[in-house]
Amino acid sequence: MLVPALKLFYSVAGRVLLIDAEDDWSSLAVSNLLARWLLTPLSVPGTSPPHATIKIRCCSNAPPMPKDLLRFEIAQGGTCYTDGQTLYLDFNGSVVTIGPGASREVNVWLTERYDFSSEVLAQVISQAFSAVLRRSGLFELHSGGVVPPKHSKAVLIAGASGSGKSTLTLQ
Repeated sequence: MLVPALKLFYSVAGRVLLIDAEDDWSSLAVSNLLARWLLTPLSVPGTSPPHATIKIRCCSNAPPMPKDLLRFEIAQGGTCYTDGQTLYLDFNGSVVTIGPGASREVNVWLTERYDFSSEVLAQVISQAFSAVLRRSGLFELHSGGVVPPKHSKAVLIAGASGSGKSTLTLQ
């Protein structure tokens, strides 16, 4: 059996991102998910250091959060805790830490080996990936797009989650 690489490099809009997995399952899970997002790992990472890093580990608990943090709910059933410098995103015990400050390293602790098609796995990795993109000067655009058959023009519909982009594009 082929053992997956534990350090995976991806290029997005001229930035090199490193996924530093601490175990084989984490490497396979992230590789599978990013392939569904149509991202291809770099075969040769280059000589310069990556612009940002996601460190991911499975089946281990995140370090304890500091006390007295501001708390608010986020999309997909998550909770964000923050002291104004570091964000702690909790999804049923799986945690993403972003920060402190402008740090370009994001840490992920997964509480279990989720099914590769798990919404929790996708949400946790998506939050981590969005954070490293922002820390690298890139921003995602939440949108839906339509290209009619046999046409060269497209329509891009941008908007907040739940605003009807997918419904409109399907119609």
